[in-house]
Amino acid sequence: MNAIGYGSGALIAGEKGADSGPGPERAVGAGVVLARAPVVDDALRRRRQRSGRRYGTVAAAAVLGLACWDPRDGRIGWGFNAGLLAGPVAAGLLWAAYLLGPGRRAGLRVGGWTFGAGAPLRSSRRVHGGWQLRRFPLPLVRPLGVSREAPADGRGLLPGLSAYCAVVLLGAGLLALTGGDFGRAAAMVCLLAAAGHVVLLLGHQATPAAAAPAPALLEVTEAVQRDVAEARRLLDALPPGLDSRDVRMAVLIAEGRYRETAELAAEVAAAGDGTAVLVHARALAYLDETGAADDADRAAFHARYAAARRLPRAHRTGSDLEALRELALGQGGLAIDEARSAAAVGSFPLRCGMAYATLALALHRAGRPEEARAALAAAREAGPATARLEFLTGLIGAPGDGLSVQPAASAAQARTSARAASSRACSAASSIGSAARRARAAARWCAASGGRSRSSGTSRAGPGGAARRHGVQAVQQVGEHPPGRLRGELPGGDGPRRPENRVPAEPRPRDNGGMIAHAPEGDTEIPAAVVELAVGEPIAAVWRNELKGVTFRLGDGPGRRFAKWAPAGSGVDLAVEAERTRWARPFTAVPEVLGLGGDEHGSWLLTAGLPGRSAVEPELRADPETAVRAIGEGLRALHEALPVADCPYEWSTAERVARAAELRRPPEEWYPALRHHGTVERALAVLADPPPVDRAVVCHGDPCAPNTLVGDDGRPSGHVDLGALGVADRWADLAVASWSTVWNYGPGWELPLLAAYGVEPDAERLDYYRLLWDLS
Repeated sequence: MNAIGYGSGALIAGEKGADSGPGPERAVGAGVVLARAPVVDDALRRRRQRSGRRYGTVAAAAVLGLACWDPRDGRIGWGFNAGLLAGPVAAGLLWAAYLLGPGRRAGLRVGGWTFGAGAPLRSSRRVHGGWQLRRFPLPLVRPLGVSREAPADGRGLLPGLSAYCAVVLLGAGLLALTGGDFGRAAAMVCLLAAAGHVVLLLGHQATPAAAAPAPALLEVTEAVQRDVAEARRLLDALPPGLDSRDVRMAVLIAEGRYRETAELAAEVAAAGDGTAVLVHARALAYLDETGAADDADRAAFHARYAAARRLPRAHRTGSDLEALRELALGQGGLAIDEARSAAAVGSFPLRCGMAYATLALALHRAGRPEEARAALAAAREAGPATARLEFLTGLIGAPGDGLSVQPAASAAQARTSARAASSRACSAASSIGSAARRARAAARWCAASGGRSRSSGTSRAGPGGAARRHGVQAVQQVGEHPPGRLRGELPGGDGPRRPENRVPAEPRPRDNGGMIAHAPEGDTEIPAAVVELAVGEPIAAVWRNELKGVTFRLGDGPGRRFAKWAPAGSGVDLAVEAERTRWARPFTAVPEVLGLGGDEHGSWLLTAGLPGRSAVEPELRADPETAVRAIGEGLRALHEALPVADCPYEWSTAERVARAAELRRPPEEWYPALRHHGTVERALAVLADPPPVDRAVVCHGDPCAPNTLVGDDGRPSGHVDLGALGVADRWADLAVASWSTVWNYGPGWELPLLAAYGVEPDAERLDYYRLLWDLS
């Protein structure tokens, strides 16, 4: 437990598993570094999410043993070995007690006491490839020593800290008593510290079964699966003073009291409980689903959803929540896929029932009533008869009305049928979106191109000519063909024709001050830190961004380096760029990070140079065909090289939309080509309804032409400026990359870039992601 400075300490126990949804799970954890308090762990996890295995117990024992290092002669005494071995041996005994103990979660029971690590293990390859303890959202820090008491707060932390402080003070006293003999005093301190280490590891693990609060709480949660009224009776009968907020949330949400659930979850989430963040978002989503949510509730939902996405992976239990969000955004195909995945892996009955209920709603909105009723039947079999199920029954129809799955079917049969139905629906509804928005975008594109260009983004309205938000839409797949070939290329021709100006109105520099980034003009002040980094090599300013940051080239030739400078107060976090660049380097050509630092004037990032030159160098501006082809091919290579499954970063559309809503940039600051949206409110309404994801990739995040490097052979040689790298729809990159060709090479080069990448233009997605780029 890192909160006390050593790899072990007062013991942490939790009464709610990270994957158990709103109900508690009886589980107890040992006080080793892998079982931290979530508030501490979340802060550390965000900074070093993939930092490798943590050897907390061994490191803690080594720290204790270092007290026996005698600086006078450099020898390591016997006390060092004692301190080094005592901690791991004690921890090993506890783990053996856990692994061999009855029920695996009970540890070693002696009389009315339980000793040993009781928290279950789980695989965590996405984090560090090894094993880790499951984290508990609301841990209880037990008091020092063996006790039958089980306080429901963190009072046990103070005794743990006091124990180590007492060892330090005792060591100081021993040093005085031994007349300043450091070696003898240190050895004695080490032995005492090692003993304290063992005592803390052997601290109170659980209360006797008769007095444990976990069974009572668990009984309430299990009752929710059978009968909500019985769960309410048990909840009201719980002893006073017991923290039962988690099971209260389970009961409230099953009763359909979503407003009260949201209020309680907000209260618990404010205390740092990650699971409550998810429950809060889910309750708000249910409010919206039943038509009881207002604008403030919807805004709070998106904020809570964004917060849930930032939680450690062990806390992310919301695949069904993902599906609800996709439904709220009109992305029916993704909602079906998410809900199907959540239902397939659901083991907690209430959560499993929620997932099937969400799947039923998604299928209903996709125009698949039979499959929707099958999923609703599976929801009734999997979980309790909640108020939400009653609402969905009235919306979709009672299970059994034209179903292939009979109401009396078993839960396994219902789930199998629902999964099969959802698979059929998923393939047909993967590109559900807003037909009206697609038609408007296509009309603008064709109008700007004189009606000559094709668009794969158009679709017809549903039956009766009405394009409904959640109605059946014509399925549109983004056309794809081999990179470098345009579908309109003539047989036997000599490559893609350079198109006429078939693009939307040319984006011009902002009315309030030119392009947002450009090559430096005139003399540029060189910060002292950059001069020091140059160590006598020539310095040249090569790029300036809109936040007054400057990139300097240090030296010439193959050994050149680049120093990126961000002035203090600019809001640019170069540490983020360094982290993401290091992550991407094993997969594709990006700069090697050589150093990172700063002072009161600003921060700097030092990287090694890559072969090639920027795609906007004068020689390449004079040869736009080569430059544009390299940008398109390079972006395709980047998207194919970076592994989506292993990427810990996101370029979240939801967070960017939230930032746009916060900034509320007035229309006069938009690019002229986007001002047809009229007002901020209308633009934000468009952004609130994104098109379905075509293909999720690891996006560059700033794919403008200057950030692609081109070799002497005209091929892409690398990418730079990866501060916003993260998973998103590939069109988030393509929209900006193609747009930047107009800024850097003039009109007529957007279609060649898309052809070099290997796709046909999608008017809807291009329009949406350009608006999002400009407003966020």
